[in-house]
Amino acid sequence: MAKKTSPGVIGSLFLTGLMVLLPLYGSFLVLNEVLKLLDSILGPVFTKYLGFSIPGLGLIALIIIIWITGILTANFVGKKIVNFYESAIARVPVLNTLFSAIKSISLSLFSSSKKTFTKVVLVDLPNTGIQLVGFLTSDQETAIKDKFSKKTIFHIFVPHAPNPTTGFLLLAEPKNIHPVDVSVEDGFKMVVSMGTFHPQSYTLTGPLGKKQK
Repeated sequence: MAKKTSPGVIGSLFLTGLMVLLPLYGSFLVLNEVLKLLDSILGPVFTKYLGFSIPGLGLIALIIIIWITGILTANFVGKKIVNFYESAIARVPVLNTLFSAIKSISLSLFSSSKKTFTKVVLVDLPNTGIQLVGFLTSDQETAIKDKFSKKTIFHIFVPHAPNPTTGFLLLAEPKNIHPVDVSVEDGFKMVVSMGTFHPQSYTLTGPLGKKQK
C-alpha cells in the first residue's frame, strides 16, 4: 500500500521549490530590464534609419562603441584627447562637479586596481548599545582639525536594507569602528537578506589605524 503524503509535506515541498525558482526568476527579470535599458540607448537610432526594430542591435552597438573607445584611449593620442576634454569640462561650472562625481564613482566601481569597499565593520552608536553594519570605503585615515584639536576619521558607507545601492556616509573615529571577519560579499548578502543571512559570530580582527591609547 502506497504511503500517503500529508498536506504539511506537500506545502513544505512547494515552499522549497518556490525558494529555488523565485531567485532565478527575479534575477532573470532584473537582467532583462537592464538589457532593455541598455538596448534603448542606441536602439531607436537604428529603428529610425532602418524603418524597423531589431531587438538587441542597440545593445550590440553600445558594446562595440565602448570596446573601441577603450582601445582608442589606451594609446598616447587617445589619452591626450581625454585629457583635453576633461580640462575643458573642468572649466564649466556645475558640469565640472557632476562630471567629477560620476568619474569618481566609475573609477571606484570598475577600476581593476582598487576595490570599492575594503572591509566589513561594525560602527558604534555612542551610549545606545547599538552597532551599525557598514563598509570601509578606504584604508586611508583623514584628519579633522581646527586651531585647538585634531582627530582622524575613516569613511564608512552604511547601506539601506534590502537595497545596498542607497545608504549614508559616516565619518567615524577609529575607536568606534570594529572590523570583523566577514567578507564584503557576505556583508552584502546580509544587507540584501535583511539580516536573515548572517554569520554565527562576529570575530573582531583588530583596530583600524594607529593603536588607540
